[in-house]
Formats: sequence, structure tokens, C-alpha cells
Amino acid sequence: MPGSDKTLDPAEGLAREAIRRNDVAALGYARLGWVLGYLGRPQETIAAFDAALMRDPDNPETYLAYGETMNRLARPYNAGPLLETVFSKDSFLPPSWEIPQGHRNLVLGEQEVAIGHFQSVLDRVSRFDPARVQMVRALWELGDTEGAKQGTARIKKSRPSTALPTQNACFRIPFRKKRMR
Repeated sequence: MPGSDKTLDPAEGLAREAIRRNDVAALGYARLGWVLGYLGRPQETIAAFDAALMRDPDNPETYLAYGETMNRLARPYNAGPLLETVFSKDSFLPPSWEIPQGHRNLVLGEQEVAIGHFQSVLDRVSRFDPARVQMVRALWELGDTEGAKQGTARIKKSRPSTALPTQNACFRIPFRKKRMR
């Protein structure tokens, strides 16, 4: 989100403090990996997530965060096995946990498959705007500009205060291509 980069340095500090206080807990390492991914430090990101999994190899939340972070770092092939592990660890997961699967498909250029994931989330939680935003991206990349515009209008209608990039800024360059650079 715009402006969130101002919170990344303090978030990194908090995650490191959590690790300092309890080096055996996986959560601090997982949160550190998440933040380092946003900071664009892939080697440190991977090391932090690996440290989290070493401490708790059965935690699906760590696999989910690790997989989605690999998506954001444009490494969908690394994300795949991590996200598959998420769904093998637990059979009852929040609907939002399917978004990283769809995000991975977007990065791979598989918009139709991505749309299926986002629609699955929206079928269960119709007002979940993060899934709707990803759906708009997938529709736009698929060439369904009208569907993308309708999705954007629906988000704006249900959440008028939601700050969305303008159509030109958000959709001029397809999301997948921006991430693969």
C-alpha cells in the first residue's frame, strides 16, 4: 500500500526484537522474512523463513507467508511447493489463504486459473476486497477490461474510502510483467 514503506524499518526492528527475546520461536523469524521480502532482500528473506521452518516445520502460516513472499519476489516456482505444503498441513483454512495460490498463477501468466482461486475466495467471503483487487488484476491481464473496470467500481462502491491506484497507473503495465523484471 502507498506509504507502507515507512513502516518497514520499524517492523524489521520489531521482528528482530522478537527473535532476540525468544530465539526458539518460529513466529519472529517468519515475520522477519515477510518484512525482508518487502524490503527486497531475497537472501535474508529465505534465511529467515528457513530459520522459522527449522523451529516449527509443521506451521502452515509460515509456509503461506513464505510462499506469498516468493510470489512477491517474482519466484513463483519457489512459491509452488511452499503453498502446496500449506494445504497439506491443514484441511480447514481461512478462505483468504487461497489468494497466494491465485497470485502465483498471476505471476506465471495463468490468469484463468488465478481467477478461479480469487472467485473461490469471493464465493465464501463476497466482501473480501483483497481477493477482488487481485481478481481485477487477473481480468485486466486476461484482456477483460470491462470486467476489470466493473470490479474496480464494485470495490469503490462497497468501500468508498479504499485508496486504489487510478486505472492508468494500476493497469497500464500488466502486473505479471512488472513483477518479472
